[in-house]
Amino acid sequence: MGSEPGKSVKSFELHRISDGLVYHFDVQGADENGQVYKRRDADVFVHKDPKFGWVAMSDQRITGLPWLSPVHEQGNSPPAGDWISKKGGVRLYIGVCGALEATGFF
Repeated sequence: MGSEPGKSVKSFELHRISDGLVYHFDVQGADENGQVYKRRDADVFVHKDPKFGWVAMSDQRITGLPWLSPVHEQGNSPPAGDWISKKGGVRLYIGVCGALEATGFF
């Protein structure tokens, strides 16, 4: 995921390691930087920021981003692998991002 130029996935999952929660994201639309994904159960959006690369946002704030994934190496989909997220200003979580379907490209 995130490695094929010009291609984007339709959906992806983020698996939180600490408790096994799984968050599902689907394409919501697009902005000037590419696809925008929305979490199915909350107003959390993932999009590609020109400065930080792929980020998760809630209430206009960055709440998550890929761990050890340089912006210049990020493709047209959120990078697979570890992501770090911040909740409530005090808790940090590690999650693993992956394509929902291997054939989920369009």
